[in-house]
Amino acid sequence: MASPLRACAALICALSFAAPASAATALRGYDAAASARERSFEARFLGIPAAANMIATTRVIGSRVHDPGSPGDYALALYMRDRLREDGFSATIETLRARRDQPYSLVLATQPAQGVGNGFQLSEVTATGYAISDIVDIQRPFNYGSGDGDMVAPAVYANRGLDKDYAVLSSAGVSVAGCIAVVRYGAEFPGALADRARRYGAAAVIFYSDPADDGSGRGPVFPNGPWRPPGSVERAMVSRNVIGIPTLPITAINAATLVGLISGPQGPPEWQGGLGLSYRVGKTSVPLHLAVRMQRYTSDMWNTIGVLPGRSKDSAVILGGHRDAWVLGATDNGSGISALLETARALGALYRHGWRPLRTIVIAGWDGEEIGEAGSRAYVATHRDDVRRGNVAYFDADEVAAGAKFTTDAVAALAPAVVEITHAVTAAGTSKPVFDAWPEKRPNAPGGGSDHEPFLFGLGIPTAAFDYVGPFGVYGSAFDDMRYATTQADPGFARHRAIAQLLGIAAMRIADAPAVPYAFSPYAGLMRKGSRGLVARSHTVHVKLQIAPLDQAIERYARAAPRFDARIVTATPGLDRRALEAVRDLDMTVYGAVGDRSVLFGEISAALETSNPFAANAAVKSAAAAVDRATRVLSSSSTS
Repeated sequence: MASPLRACAALICALSFAAPASAATALRGYDAAASARERSFEARFLGIPAAANMIATTRVIGSRVHDPGSPGDYALALYMRDRLREDGFSATIETLRARRDQPYSLVLATQPAQGVGNGFQLSEVTATGYAISDIVDIQRPFNYGSGDGDMVAPAVYANRGLDKDYAVLSSAGVSVAGCIAVVRYGAEFPGALADRARRYGAAAVIFYSDPADDGSGRGPVFPNGPWRPPGSVERAMVSRNVIGIPTLPITAINAATLVGLISGPQGPPEWQGGLGLSYRVGKTSVPLHLAVRMQRYTSDMWNTIGVLPGRSKDSAVILGGHRDAWVLGATDNGSGISALLETARALGALYRHGWRPLRTIVIAGWDGEEIGEAGSRAYVATHRDDVRRGNVAYFDADEVAAGAKFTTDAVAALAPAVVEITHAVTAAGTSKPVFDAWPEKRPNAPGGGSDHEPFLFGLGIPTAAFDYVGPFGVYGSAFDDMRYATTQADPGFARHRAIAQLLGIAAMRIADAPAVPYAFSPYAGLMRKGSRGLVARSHTVHVKLQIAPLDQAIERYARAAPRFDARIVTATPGLDRRALEAVRDLDMTVYGAVGDRSVLFGEISAALETSNPFAANAAVKSAAAAVDRATRVLSSSSTS
């Protein structure tokens, strides 16, 4: 998953939410009698999840390296399968094949004109007062999808690697052509930063986490606080394929040496960071020898799939999270897997005592998320027809307990139900509902960077997530271990427990509802906001955008949606097929992502960025047609 430190601000769903009037109020998609039965089962569920169990589970997960396709990864796939079986799920391993990258040769050294160059230590460095685990199979940090290369060239500091940073260099007469660009993580998806450097002519990119962004400039570093120690390295994917230039992530300690070798005038104030030196516009006084050579081969990887059958065999709710990690992954994503397994334990206990969900509940541990959601993409491809026809919701559990602030993501269809669920669970460390401790009071629009992507962007399946977020300064590093999880991310694991409860209530609430509890009216305001944003962007990129067909379709939709919502609220039976058909068109049209960042009307937005008016206006017509299709479905008099 993309770290919360790098995630751009998500778009907020234009919804208005209020707390239920009382416990007697009917739940969305339920009548009064069904609501009473559901609340009775949910009350029993809430007493089952236990923090101690999740601590024990996370200790198992964080005890060994389990990068995708590794022996440790397979061992945890079996562990999760066996746990699910113990809890009454029909659990299997589904094998997939995906590319695995391993560093074969990584070299970084200074190359003075005379004498012997000095090599850099590319492994992570022990923090003061804390030793990295001595497990022997921790690999040197690398970027998945890096190109290969071997060069001797000067390095140029390119700040955050954005166009404006290259403009600063150009105005000072400094070209990155043929040079090694040194770029701070954080502004965008690393692959976008590397590709931009390539387009400006850079021969390679070195990434690092600046202490001003993620380290001592923000607060105490691990083990004394949650921020990144200077000897830590953030591993990251730069491409699901292989990018055109070599890239290498390094420690802030090494970055300080490199940036300190650059001569030239001091850069602008926004270029300065936390390395304790001046960040200059120029090139290193000595060239660097950089060599990156990766081993790439196709490997088995393993999804763990658990099924709790419902009374309806053709409709399902899926809860999933990735089981793989860059190294030990106690928080990313031991937190998600431990929450899912505790949810499964509690649901299984109810099942053994007679509860039967209307819809099937699937709990999945995906492999290969860190290398481009390989496992979830393979699952959606293999089960495409079944998922498209019957999966009414997907809840992602990734990095769910990395700090103290509660947040959620949800598409508009699920947002009111998600808010309703936050009233049912007590917030960690309080006696009040999660809703009361939730600053925003409304879900963010989903962006990119995790296993919801193939469900939402590939098939239009409504998705949501619950998370406690925080600094998480050990993201992508060998320091993401049990000590961090228990001393910084979530001491006592009360937030882990709350997430397991939220996931379980979400599964039950969606699975048991007589009418799947979607909401369609909120899309209207969201689409109007998206349309205004497209028009504003079209002026910036000088494209004449003919937005009228989309605006007219939105208004037709806005008139039809409330009538259909009223039927869901009153639990009119037989709406699921039509509701899912409409929501698929809407979600695939309205939602998009650039890296981690959420964008509205992604196809139109992408066309605008090419400054091609024909492509942009064709995308507008396509979006309008999709909205009209949803309107026709919602307006249909049939309830079959």
